[in-house]
Amino acid sequence: MPNNRDRLALDFRLKRFQRGAEYSLLITIFLYYLMAFRGWYQLPIALAAGGLMFGMNFHLTQLREHRRTAPPENRTRILADTLESILFMVFVGATLAVGFIWRATQFTEQEMYAYMAAVLIGVFAAGMTGEIFWQRRNFRRLSVAQRVHYIVNLRRTIILPYTNSRQNGQR
Repeated sequence: MPNNRDRLALDFRLKRFQRGAEYSLLITIFLYYLMAFRGWYQLPIALAAGGLMFGMNFHLTQLREHRRTAPPENRTRILADTLESILFMVFVGATLAVGFIWRATQFTEQEMYAYMAAVLIGVFAAGMTGEIFWQRRNFRRLSVAQRVHYIVNLRRTIILPYTNSRQNGQR
């Protein structure tokens, strides 16, 4: 029968694997769209949009990863995560609104989809690399309690981040 330490280590590996698979799948899907619209967009604009979103989301990922070391019931962490999600949705909505207005006068529909794909590639690539970077750089230096908090606060999925698995009290 596995002890708590072994169970936590297995849980951590499974969560990292599933999150990595989801990030990779999402990046691949949007890379397909970017390649499908090749010839409809200007590569420097797509690289700049994707690179800008990569930089912004990489920084946010570093902050989010650090917050995961707080206890699961920490209200500051919960509030910060909630506000980050809401503000990110507002940002994406505002960006899309401006993009659709701009598209009406500047871009073709295919060009707009390609730029949105570039932005989403930047977002998901930054999320994946940011998590890996933070874990490799910081995880071993955490106290045992912080490691446990991190593993408990790390959701198994990025697609439905606010679901709570009630099986055996695991998150």
